[in-house]
Amino acid sequence: MKQKPVMYVFSGNNGSGKSTIRGMFYDDLGSAINVDPDALVRKHKNRTSKNPTLSAGKESLRIISECIDSLHDFSIETTLDSKISIRQMQLAKKIKDMKFL
Repeated sequence: MKQKPVMYVFSGNNGSGKSTIRGMFYDDLGSAINVDPDALVRKHKNRTSKNPTLSAGKESLRIISECIDSLHDFSIETTLDSKISIRQMQLAKKIKDMKFL
């Protein structure tokens, strides 16, 4: 029987070390997809996007939705300053019965 997919959530204030902590657990995350908005912003800046932050945000949401739908392990970083991450966790738990670490 396949194990439940895992949504790894690294949360905290800006500058609190979310990326550092996630990096420390990189090997433990296995094949989990790392949804990194900062890296996506850099990618969209290199593509000369008119609004790289908006483009990166949309791509992050798309990747997370695909991970939930395909039952793939993934990790996110969040400040929990909006309801989006909470809704994503609720959706993953309700629909896909994901577990959280």
